Amino acid sequence: MLSPKLLTNGMNDLSENKSKRSEIAKVILGCIAAAGVIAIPVAGPLILMAIAEELNIPKWHRRKVYLSLRNLEQRKLIGISKEDGKTVVRLTKNGQNKFLKYKLEELHIKKPAKWDKLWRAVIFDIPEKYKQGRESMRAKLRELGFYRLQKSVWVYPYACEDEIDFISELYEVRPFVRIMLVKSIDIQKDLIKQFGL
Repeated sequence: MLSPKLLTNGMNDLSENKSKRSEIAKVILGCIAAAGVIAIPVAGPLILMAIAEELNIPKWHRRKVYLSLRNLEQRKLIGISKEDGKTVVRLTKNGQNKFLKYKLEELHIKKPAKWDKLWRAVIFDIPEKYKQGRESMRAKLRELGFYRLQKSVWVYPYACEDEIDFISELYEVRPFVRIMLVKSIDIQKDLIKQFGL
């Protein structure tokens, strides 16, 4: 059984104005991803309602969740199958990719109250055959607020190793990406001004 917290956190803000199908789908994919697999001892036409109940969704959301589950199955983002007398729900490969894209959209780097006076330099030399991943990586670094020192050298003042690992894994360029902790840079004053430190 999934923890109600998982879903409540995602569903709390779904007021009438925000309860769009895509938002509910995002929450459902996140819950299934967190659980890995959901196994339910129910089969037949009530299975989608049973899944909605298993996700611990407040009753007033269940109709929307039911419709979203049906839509996710039709789009082949979730798979529903029978295994050992139970109905099993899991993300398909497409569903996993969609979930990762949602995570990427929401990705941000936490800024601590006090800067530790270290720079994070992200450097990469990504081969041409991974050009799309390289360009996506650059775009995401720019979006996250990194400062571009050179074409493939980016600087940021706060801890971001986990986020860089996630991005580079997602774009399948991890072997070509390095992160360095740097104590000082010759343009330090400019960077301090740039980041408002």
